[in-house]
Amino acid sequence: MAGDRGIKGTAGLSAAEVEKLVAPARRDHRYRLISYFSPLLILAFWEFASRAGLVDRRFFPAPSSIVDTAWQMIASLELFVHIGATLRRVAIGFVMGAIPALLIGTALGLSPKLHRVFAPIFAALYPVPKIAILPLILLIFGIGDLSKYVVIAIGVFFLVFSVKRGEFVCLVGPSGCGKTTVLRILAGLEKQLSGTVAIAGGKTPALVFQEASIFPWLSVADNIAFPLSLAGVDKATIDRRVGELLELTRLTDFRSALPHQLSGGMKQRVAVARALADDRDILLMDEPFGALDEQTRLVLQQELLRIWEASGKTVVFITHSVDEALTLADRVLVMSARPGRIVADLAVPFERPRDVVALRKDERFWDLTYRTWTLLGTGHSAVAAPAAPVEAIA
Repeated sequence: MAGDRGIKGTAGLSAAEVEKLVAPARRDHRYRLISYFSPLLILAFWEFASRAGLVDRRFFPAPSSIVDTAWQMIASLELFVHIGATLRRVAIGFVMGAIPALLIGTALGLSPKLHRVFAPIFAALYPVPKIAILPLILLIFGIGDLSKYVVIAIGVFFLVFSVKRGEFVCLVGPSGCGKTTVLRILAGLEKQLSGTVAIAGGKTPALVFQEASIFPWLSVADNIAFPLSLAGVDKATIDRRVGELLELTRLTDFRSALPHQLSGGMKQRVAVARALADDRDILLMDEPFGALDEQTRLVLQQELLRIWEASGKTVVFITHSVDEALTLADRVLVMSARPGRIVADLAVPFERPRDVVALRKDERFWDLTYRTWTLLGTGHSAVAAPAAPVEAIA
């Protein structure tokens, strides 16, 4: 039926309204087709340019000849010989880099004297692009397999970091550099593509997420008790442990409260208490105060320091806030943008216990703040902060 309002569809919409709704889908369909056919067009042009002599075939052979050569290598098993040789080089290079890294890192962690002498050297070498020393490696070791082993070993040796038992370490870096991925690998939630993660004792670390992850239908006490209940701990032990943690986090008066009755800061304290419930040695924290206002964040930083000093846990803490990292940590690891790597390991010199407000009167605090922001902005390291070359949580 036609009229001033146009043709109506089954949903009571005019033709113009229907067209407006389906237009984005049509555009998406066209873009999808373009994305499918673009590689084919590029391959066709490449084939034509190579066969017509428009490009040098030594550097840009025709795709058809590449496929033909690949098929011949598969049929003769030559391709698998090359793959095996590459895997052998990677394995040997990994062992050459990982074993010294573990031994040296362990030695530096056990001996403060060795740490003071050698760790600054490793910290100075961290930011040097490993590809920059390739000419030197070729000059010393030649162009054979040995030079390839050395290149892989150097890459493995330096792409590591360590955390000592009872230490508070913060990771700062640009968004998307891999901070949370590192934490998830340490927590066992993701698998690393290469390298090793060594955790003393073998017990999976506890993890506190950025958002309040407590169960909304459980009381404060029941939320804290949840991991103990899952482990089958008897009720008397659960009640005693929950009471200790309520007192530690200053939530005793709110043991029966539900999460919707709590402030954001109190919810995060419940999350921290739950992470401490089954007494794991390592606590991983992924920007737990990131969504809170500045005043609440300062209060919780002081509370976290008090809890950490009382519990003696090892803490790896992710944050975007340089101020927060310097307030909390013994060491601050600065990561570069993607692909993420440790560009600096800064020792934080402030004595403990710390007052998070009084700390801001210390000129060293602002000097370190400036230095850290400079590192984040440039991706270059400074010689001073040591880092043990071993990927381990002790």
